[in-house]
Amino acid sequence: MKSGKRLISLVLVVLAVIALFGCASKGTGSGVAAQTLSYNGVKAKIFRYTPSDFEFRGNNTPVLIVLSDGAFTKETADACLNGNGFREIADKESCSVIFVNPGFDGKWTDEDYPVLQLVSSFASDTWYPNTNYASGMNKSHGMYCAGRFRHYYFAEGSAVDFVKANLDREGATYPMPEWGARDAGGFGAGFIYAESGFTAENVQTGFEDVCHTNRIYLNEGESFLTEYVYWEEYGITETVKSYDSKHFGTIEYYEYAPEGVDVNSASEKYPLVAIFHGAGMHPQAYAQNSAWPLLAAEHGFIVISVAGPYKANKSSKITNQMTADTHDLICDYIANHAVDASRVYATGFSMGGARSMALGSAYPETFAAIAPCDPVLDMFGTAPELKMPTFFLGGQYDFYNIFPTQNDWCGPMIEKLAQCNGFAYHCDKSIEGLWGCTFDRDTAYVAKGQLATVNVHEILSEDGNCYTKLCDVSHMSHNVLPYASTLIWEFFSQFSRAEDGSIVIANQE
Repeated sequence: MKSGKRLISLVLVVLAVIALFGCASKGTGSGVAAQTLSYNGVKAKIFRYTPSDFEFRGNNTPVLIVLSDGAFTKETADACLNGNGFREIADKESCSVIFVNPGFDGKWTDEDYPVLQLVSSFASDTWYPNTNYASGMNKSHGMYCAGRFRHYYFAEGSAVDFVKANLDREGATYPMPEWGARDAGGFGAGFIYAESGFTAENVQTGFEDVCHTNRIYLNEGESFLTEYVYWEEYGITETVKSYDSKHFGTIEYYEYAPEGVDVNSASEKYPLVAIFHGAGMHPQAYAQNSAWPLLAAEHGFIVISVAGPYKANKSSKITNQMTADTHDLICDYIANHAVDASRVYATGFSMGGARSMALGSAYPETFAAIAPCDPVLDMFGTAPELKMPTFFLGGQYDFYNIFPTQNDWCGPMIEKLAQCNGFAYHCDKSIEGLWGCTFDRDTAYVAKGQLATVNVHEILSEDGNCYTKLCDVSHMSHNVLPYASTLIWEFFSQFSRAEDGSIVIANQE
């Protein structure tokens, strides 16, 4: 039987305790490194391989977790790594391989469920720019670097029965202390079984079967499987670029150009969507999880995902200098690429959402619309001087309490939005709901396969048009919902910014 006490204690793991990570040498790429993970009486003996040229990409980074018929030694883990195709996958994907030993007499039993919870909870996907992750370790937290969305479990022999009974089943969970979630719903993105033993062929084939699967976590105990996209398979070119800013040095960003969109065209002009990740996220990972490049391929526009100069101590603030440098980057991109300057949009998640607000407030003439998603603070320093079409979205269970009836900053922010967009608003907490107001139209959109309903509330402005949509998402905490980008693009695509600064509206019902 599973140990209830061990499960409860693991769920209570916090980062300060995870920093007690026990052990040993770091992976060099030449072979596996022995380590021991330990917390509150639960131990996991592992051997980790990390490529020597490891490149950490936040929750885009997969991890391969391998369970054998019995216990590994360093020699057998190295043999499995090199003889059964794991090294080839790790080197190609730039990810670690974790070889896990059972904790009880070399045999897998139900009592090992907390061991796998521990192994999974020690994956860190917190990323900050200008930090050296080459060892495959998050030195601040003492965890190995891997995305929480891409855990792939390989089992052979007797470990197959253990995984099927304990991990690959509804209700299997593990803690995610880094992200404020005490209980991750769902154990992994994919499971590969080799009852007769691993071979290079079945390991490679098994990974190919699951590597296009991503697990998105919405809230405590709730998650769903969705597609992980390799962009080249959709004709999307990802290019890493950089901009030398005035105050923050070199800012890296990722350009996503669909097939048929020539970013250097001398005759064509395309809309541009600038997206901004949250603190501790990676710009590639936010592009993946938000699905913006797929929308770009469907509708023919350009996406740039801009790295934020957020710091690991989480004391970063969105300053006027940061906003100015980001605006300079976007203007430089517009000037040097085939961008329709009348159709430039900004959106982001968490700190990135606040960053999109700051841009819209300070430089409304540049942006035809913005969409802050789960912003953690009001970055409308003042009401924009021009109309600013805004799609504001948040999870109903966001632990930052981002709605007007929950905090003191969101109501005044919407008042500033009302001032520039031409409608009346004052937060009345006696009105049922999250927003402290009534709306002109409410529409519920079901995100098929994504466990969530997006409730879109429209406010008409004095000219009869809708420049403002306030949206809350069922089931969702402080996370990214891929489907939301579809609704945001439908909103964005109506608006363009004329040379005189006015908003031009097309196809609004």
